[in-house]
Amino acid sequence: MLLSLGATLTFLVIAEGLSSVLLSCTGRRSLKPQRTEEWRKKFEVVNVFQFDKELGWRYQPSAHSPDHYGPGIPMTTNARGMRALREHTDGIPEGKYRVVCVGDSFTMGWGVGDDETIPHYMEEASDSIESINMGCGAYGAQQCYLWYLRDGLAFETDALLLCLIAEDFRRMAPGDTSASGAQRPHVDVIDGELRVQGAASARKVVKERSPIASFIKDLSICRLLLSYARENIQRNPISEAHFAPASEAMFRDLAQVSRERGQEFYLVYFPSLWELPDRSRVLNTWLREFLEKEGIGLIDLSPYFSRLPPSEQRALYLPDGHFSVHGTRATAAGILEALAELDEGFPR
Repeated sequence: MLLSLGATLTFLVIAEGLSSVLLSCTGRRSLKPQRTEEWRKKFEVVNVFQFDKELGWRYQPSAHSPDHYGPGIPMTTNARGMRALREHTDGIPEGKYRVVCVGDSFTMGWGVGDDETIPHYMEEASDSIESINMGCGAYGAQQCYLWYLRDGLAFETDALLLCLIAEDFRRMAPGDTSASGAQRPHVDVIDGELRVQGAASARKVVKERSPIASFIKDLSICRLLLSYARENIQRNPISEAHFAPASEAMFRDLAQVSRERGQEFYLVYFPSLWELPDRSRVLNTWLREFLEKEGIGLIDLSPYFSRLPPSEQRALYLPDGHFSVHGTRATAAGILEALAELDEGFPR
């Protein structure tokens, strides 16, 4: 028994070491959990989420977590609960071209600092641009839509960008929840009308794992397996049946609202690394054709990213799949390049 136990432990140690080497060599290192009690004691990390009966969850107004994504990588929200280092006026500031970016954690800037998000780099690229960050972690397409209609209409806007990834459509499935179990609102088309069922409970939006679970998930072999599992999930095709009708209704509504408000509306698609150069099933089997038929502008970042060599493409993403600082900067540049081509009113 002792020999068997010793052999098992030796095998696990070797497997852990080899997994660590593979993670380093393949770039599959995933971010370690940063919200354990040990992390909270060592660094300044606070829960920036709160329950929202209409959206499921949102960010707390005027929240600040100094080490949210690592030492010195903060997460800050303004009084409206949007990631920003300043407040935004309802009206467009004089001499500015205002862009409202609505989306999930990619838009918000998961894993990067307050001054390293896509909206921030859009502003940094030109003094004529004001970019409002309406991104929220783990949002589905329906939550982005509902949040904009509730809070985003307060802003006068030159261009509304709905920024989505393939996972945002998966999150529209009935009963889908966040990783912590927080419930999402569900939207569906019934008798030709878009119907909304709000989130039903105030379960914790962020919950702590047990020390044992945290230890296991921190192991290199576990992180390696999870990275492959995540990649396979993103590559698996998803059926349009549960999200296409509601998505089409939402996009038509946003297009109509934008026309009435005199603003441009574009859908921005963020590809995962595994969708490059042009392997997005969502885009190629449904979304692209629908948007073209409806006359809704599409900003697809896939061609822009695919110009880069493979090594630079991988550098666009963090190990957990979100955009790196290099990725957010490149995405901002790609969006601005597309806006310059699509919108005659864009500042030259």
